[in-house]
Amino acid sequence: MIAEASACVGLLSDARYPRLALQHREEFISSDPFPHTVIDDFLPISVARELAEYMPVPTDDNYPWVVSKKPDAVKQYVHHEPSMPLPIRQIFRELNSHQGLLFFELLTGTESLLPDPYLVGGGMHISGSGDFLGIHVDFNWHHKLLAYRRINAILYLTEGWDESWGGATELWSCDGTERRREIPPRFNRLLVFETSENSYHGHPAPLELPENVFRRTLNIYYYHRHTRTGDPETTEPHWTNYKTEASPFADSLLADYSKSVD
Repeated sequence: MIAEASACVGLLSDARYPRLALQHREEFISSDPFPHTVIDDFLPISVARELAEYMPVPTDDNYPWVVSKKPDAVKQYVHHEPSMPLPIRQIFRELNSHQGLLFFELLTGTESLLPDPYLVGGGMHISGSGDFLGIHVDFNWHHKLLAYRRINAILYLTEGWDESWGGATELWSCDGTERRREIPPRFNRLLVFETSENSYHGHPAPLELPENVFRRTLNIYYYHRHTRTGDPETTEPHWTNYKTEASPFADSLLADYSKSVD
C-alpha cells in the first residue's frame, strides 16, 4: 500500500513534465476564448488508475462532503486534505510542490504562482447522474492567502467515459453569451485555464450516467499576489516593498527547469 502510494512523490521531477509544459505553452497562451490547454495522458496510467480507485463514492459518509444543491449547480466535493485517501493527498502535495509550481509557471507563462494548501473550492469533486455545474466565473480572492486566483487545473479520473453521458467542460465567450469549446472529461486528461472576470465555464446539462458511475475530478487552483497587467491596481498589505518583477533567483529556477527536458 505505502509503496504504491509513493509513486506520486517526486512525479513532476521527471523530465517529461517540463517538456509537456513547453509543448503546450503556446496553445495555452493563444487559445480562444481565454488562455487554456488540454493535456492528455497527464499521469502514468498506473498512477491515474490508482487515484481513480481511491476516489470515494458520494454516499460514503466517511468523508466531509461539501454538498451544493442550488438552482445553478448540483455537485459535491471534499477539500479537507487530511481526510483524503493517502494517494490523493500525495498527488495534491505533488501538484502544490516546488516542481508543480514550476510546471504551471512554465506552461502558463505566469511567474511567482502560489499554491493553495487549503484547497479552497478544490479537492475531490464527484458528480452523479442529474448533477450539473452552470456556466459561471470563479471567485477571485483567497481570504487565507490574501492573493488573487489565477489558474485552474482539473484532472479527469473516470475511466471509460462515454461522451453521450455529457459532462464536457464548456468554455464560453468572455461576455458569457456563446459556447466556444467543449472538453470531454476523458480519463487522465488535464485541463488548465486562466481564471479571470470573464473566464466563463461549466458543464450545465444534467449528467446522464449509468448506475454507480460518477464524473470524478481532482481540482486544484493557483494564486498570485498581484492583479494582472492592465487590471486596476490594488492597495495591498506589505512589509518589505520589493519590485513585482521576478528576482534573478526566480528567473534562474525557471530557466533550470526548462533545461531539464534535455
